[in-house]
Amino acid sequence: MINLTSEERDQLEQGIYLPMILSLLERNKKLAEFHFKISEPFVAFFDSISKDVQAKLHEVHRYMKRHRMKVSEVERDDLFTIYSFQVRGYEERHSYFNFHMRNEVQRQLTMFLLEKEQSNENENK
Repeated sequence: MINLTSEERDQLEQGIYLPMILSLLERNKKLAEFHFKISEPFVAFFDSISKDVQAKLHEVHRYMKRHRMKVSEVERDDLFTIYSFQVRGYEERHSYFNFHMRNEVQRQLTMFLLEKEQSNENENK
């Protein structure tokens, strides 16, 4: 068993959740492009949030590379997804409840939206 610090675990989990958030934003952007008559503001909004998520994911990847860490999906079924955490030459597998993962993606996406709203308010002052 790997002795992970809470920061390492957080970074590995961000390596799981951030790509999911990007995928969700991309799907919603495509829906906006095809289903809204005036889609440009929505597409620009999704692009802006995606850029923030990509920047955060880039930071996570840099951290993981510096600390010799890697996360990969091993197995998925209707209830759980199993991920392999590889840290400093050791491997550990973790099971995540899919419903919990969906809720966590929703929570983190909400945080990105609130941060974007707050930064826009600060710029308008």
